[in-house]
Amino acid sequence: MTASLDGSHLSNGDVITVSYRLGPSGAVQTRDVTVADAATFDKAAFASAWGTVPDVTVAAGSGSDVAFTHSGVTGSASQFTITDVVVRSSAATGSVIRNVDPLSGINGSKAASVKTGVLTWPGGLAATDRVSVKLVGVASPYTVAAGASLDAFVANLNTAFAGAYAASRTGAGELVLTAGTTGAGSSVAVESIAFSDAAGAAKVVTTTGLGLVTQPPRLAGGAFSAFTLDGNDTLGFTVRSGSGAARAVSIDRALVETVLGPQAGGAVASAADYKRVVDAALARAGVTGVTTALGSTPADADKLSFFGQLGQPLTIGEVAVSQGGPTMSVDRLDVSDTALAALGVASGEDRNKVLAAYLGVVNSAISGVTASAAYLGTVAARIDAQKSFTDTLMDSIDEGVGALVDADMDAESTRLQALQVQQQLGVQALSMINRSARDVLRLFR
Repeated sequence: MTASLDGSHLSNGDVITVSYRLGPSGAVQTRDVTVADAATFDKAAFASAWGTVPDVTVAAGSGSDVAFTHSGVTGSASQFTITDVVVRSSAATGSVIRNVDPLSGINGSKAASVKTGVLTWPGGLAATDRVSVKLVGVASPYTVAAGASLDAFVANLNTAFAGAYAASRTGAGELVLTAGTTGAGSSVAVESIAFSDAAGAAKVVTTTGLGLVTQPPRLAGGAFSAFTLDGNDTLGFTVRSGSGAARAVSIDRALVETVLGPQAGGAVASAADYKRVVDAALARAGVTGVTTALGSTPADADKLSFFGQLGQPLTIGEVAVSQGGPTMSVDRLDVSDTALAALGVASGEDRNKVLAAYLGVVNSAISGVTASAAYLGTVAARIDAQKSFTDTLMDSIDEGVGALVDADMDAESTRLQALQVQQQLGVQALSMINRSARDVLRLFR
């Protein structure tokens, strides 16, 4: 039989384990072929690495084919059947199984297939999350819903494959992908498997047995330490995802208090709060395609990682912390040789630079004082104007009150005169009545 060899996805040190059977019912045997130099690994190198095995001859065939022969036997007993091909990262026990199928079209009429290790299906996947399976030689990945289990995922894959490939699982929990064609042209190899949520954002999950699994690029930070930002403090860094331009991201006290509330006072006390602040800073800077996550184990629960997009490089650089400009008193500036020498000023050029810096500080202070004096003068003029206006207003109020008082006195005086007139009239009336009574009595006498 012949099989087409494709060594383009092999790495130095990989071990190809070929399981085969001699005759129609012979016991399954295995043979390890070690890839010494992946760059030059071809059919001749494979045949040489196979070595000497009783009753088996392996030789370079036409094209990229490797010919396997059950030597010394004729008829149906000469049948040579490859039952499985597995590639591991090394010959060591427990080494990673890689999703690479270097032998295609095995047995001349058997469909090529690739098998993963025993899968631990990630529990963090929702049924609506997406799994993208990229096969070697296929332009676009097959993206399907993860489903609630490995069996559901296999069913979704078969729907997407539409007969071009077939997915199945073994009783041990291994995922098997089989080409839909047979013969020398039969080929299937997994290039990458990636996870995302229903909206398409990259998702990091933990699973085993997939071998070559492509996850989004990750940059992990160190353990978080609480910090507090003052009014002039700034934490900044740049982020670049893919081929886009680097974007400057900054974290300041205002952002911290916007995210965590004014009561935070610029303090970031926990890794969870730090993640919220960083996410807000990324959004403010217009960074897209970059997400953050804290570690999922106790050992790295306080470590923040940045994740980019699948297949795109992620770079974080120019990390800088600014604590505001240093302060300097201009009350006493010592420019003596001793003082300058203590600062490490040795040459005349350095001395000129230091003196120029000192003069700049003094001139800046003078400018500040002058500006402050001008401001105080403006404020004093405004205060004088307000005082003059207040004095004028008080005079107007006094005049109004006086006018009101004068008006009341006139009214009371008039009322008093009227009452006095009424009193006089009353007295006169009583006097007239008394006089009349006396006149009547005089008549009776």
